Amino acid sequence: MGFAIAAMIGLFLANGIGAKEGHLHEHGQQPKSGAQTIRGEVLDMVCFMAHEGQGPKHMSCALKCLKDGAPMGLITGDGKVYLLLEDHASKKPYEQMKDWAGSQATVKGEFFQRGGVQAVVVKSSEKGK
Repeated sequence: MGFAIAAMIGLFLANGIGAKEGHLHEHGQQPKSGAQTIRGEVLDMVCFMAHEGQGPKHMSCALKCLKDGAPMGLITGDGKVYLLLEDHASKKPYEQMKDWAGSQATVKGEFFQRGGVQAVVVKSSEKGK
């Protein structure tokens, strides 16, 4: 599991996604699609990408993976996957989502797309019912 997490984080770093704090705000123009709201299942991206781990059967593993630092994502009802990113100014909406792995959630935030990756900086989050 540790190797898988390291490999996934390395992939994101190589693509400029896992930038150090403040990095996205220091360099030129950033491709944006603006503020949006999405709803879907909270994923741990390592297991989702490696073996399509998702849903209730994967919930306990996803909870552990997110607590151990795996990147977090959200899959919508139409199958679109978004990488979730922490808002440096307000970490709580992102951090609380780690407890919601495998559950439905609504996320509001600033959306970005780069190199085929869709991501959202989480400004607010609410667990689904």
